[in-house]
Amino acid sequence: MDDEEIGFGLVALLLLLFSGGKKKPDDGPSGDPNVIPIPGHVVPIPGTYVPPEPPPEPEPEPGERIPLPDIIDPYPRPATFYPVQKGDTGYGIAYRYLRSAGFLAATKFGKLDAAAANQFAVQVAKGVQRQVKVWKGIQCNGFNDAAFATYGYKGSSVPGPHGRAIRLLPQHVDILERIAGDQSVLRNMKWRRPKDKGKGGGVGANNSFREYETLWLPGCKLKVLWDSDGKTVEFGGKWSNGATKLFPPPWILRLGIEFIEGADPGVTDFGCMGMEMEL
Repeated sequence: MDDEEIGFGLVALLLLLFSGGKKKPDDGPSGDPNVIPIPGHVVPIPGTYVPPEPPPEPEPEPGERIPLPDIIDPYPRPATFYPVQKGDTGYGIAYRYLRSAGFLAATKFGKLDAAAANQFAVQVAKGVQRQVKVWKGIQCNGFNDAAFATYGYKGSSVPGPHGRAIRLLPQHVDILERIAGDQSVLRNMKWRRPKDKGKGGGVGANNSFREYETLWLPGCKLKVLWDSDGKTVEFGGKWSNGATKLFPPPWILRLGIEFIEGADPGVTDFGCMGMEMEL
């Protein structure tokens, strides 16, 4: 080995020794404060800053954001919002719900033409006990209970098993407008107390809101209805992401329900116990 090779080896050894010392606390993972390392990304040129790539947007769950217009119907239909109209009654809403369900069941599972399906639907809708069950289910739905129901009913209002009634009065907030703007649902109806049953007093806390209720009509198991020759009504069904149709789609539930001053129920559980529609 000549002198030049020895000299080069000494220089390399000294560099190795000096570079093996402890890092300064502010040197960062690379030992060079001017370099921002990015795992799995490009190797930055010393002395430059490479911004990290933003994380990818999460893929929405299938069916997660069902468009609001697709679940609003001016005629009562399972798994939709129904804007109550002047003159509506609870059993009248239930009759039309059953007629829709019967028609859908007959065309989907019975493969009937429109005329025959309509005949089947009318027979389904005429069942008084089925009407009672449907209106009970609508009032026992936790979403409807939290947004609209009250102990302070009177007159022709028929309460649910929980003792509260949806009065079908124009004293509510336009919840569809709020949902369309990704805002929480606002409750305006005074909750009152069990001692107020049948005495009234369940009115709007803020008189400036004059909309009727927009009810969520829970889904119906259409195959059960068809297979039972229209005699058995079971609430249920699933959205494409697996969530139940007993309630509005998950993205709407996540918006929440808030209470206008004077309309706070003071409770956190809504719906009828044992009916699978509690919130």
